[in-house]
This record gives sequence, C-alpha cells and structure tokens, in this order.
Amino acid sequence: SFCTLLIVGGRGGGEEKKKAGNMAPVNPQHVYLTNCHKHGIKANTKLASMLGIGGLHTKVLDLSNNYVGTEHGFLCFVDTLRCLDNVEEIDLSNNFLSTENILELVDVLLVHPSLTTLRLNNNRLYIDSGKELLKLARQNRKVLVIELNTPGIPNDNKIPDKICNQINRELQININKKVKKV
Repeated sequence: SFCTLLIVGGRGGGEEKKKAGNMAPVNPQHVYLTNCHKHGIKANTKLASMLGIGGLHTKVLDLSNNYVGTEHGFLCFVDTLRCLDNVEEIDLSNNFLSTENILELVDVLLVHPSLTTLRLNNNRLYIDSGKELLKLARQNRKVLVIELNTPGIPNDNKIPDKICNQINRELQININKKVKKV
C-alpha cells in the first residue's frame, strides 16, 4: 500500500506528491492532519478522532451526518483512505457530496483491497456520480454494497433508476462471486 503524505492540488493535475511506499507504517491521523495543515483548513474532529483510535486497523468510517469538508477537506480525507487498507465500510450519508467528490472517492476505491460497503444516502448525487459508482461496482469486485437510498428516509440523491439497477446487478455479481469462493 502507499500513502500520500502531502497533496498539492487535485485530481489529475500532475502535482508533485510525496509518497511513503515500502517504508515504515504511516499513521493515518498524522497524514490527515498534515494534509489539512498544508491546505490551511480545519480538520474534521470526528474523522481525526476515529483515525487516532483505530489507526491503520480502522475497519469502519462512519462519517454520516458530518460535513467532511470543502474541496480540499474532502481531498485530505480521500487521500488518507490510501493508508487505510483495512477499512471495510465507509458511511458518507448526509455529507453534501458533489459529483467531483465522488470522482475523487472512486479513484481511490477502485483499487481498495478490503472495502465492501459504501453508504452515500442523501447527498444530491446525479447521473455522473451514478456512472462512477457503477464503474466502482464493476472494477472492484470486493464491493458488495453501495447504498444510495434507504427506503422510508427522505433522500436528495437523483441517480436515475436505470443506473441504480445496473449498480445493483453488478453488486449481485460481486456477492455471487464471494459466495462461490466460500
């Protein structure tokens, strides 16, 4: 696994990044706080606390009903995910996420070694976000759940039913492959 110590910009901009690969384990809380400091933004205290308690062994990141941050704040979070090979579940419900946030998130999760569940309820996500999540379901076969709307709970996501159905079909393929392995 590798972890970016300092991000210097956004997606695909050719920015220089300092990486820790084949080095001593990196403290994800330190990576997150360092990135926040570098960008001059306030760290999300709930996330910083979770990273401090679980460290590299964090399995669940429940950031529901919690604003992870502006563009740079979200990039700091996503970049920290690169250090968290053991995370199995991420809940970003009710976080005011944008399509750009989903693009950044999916870029990291496409190759994530252990994520099985991603919850994104009530984020005002649209067709382009749905297409990215479909790509995630197709390319990372460890992903078994992508939750976009919980029945009975108001939801601002506007991903078309056709794309949601395609995502669910891919997730069912992932589930079936996992069952066959067991």
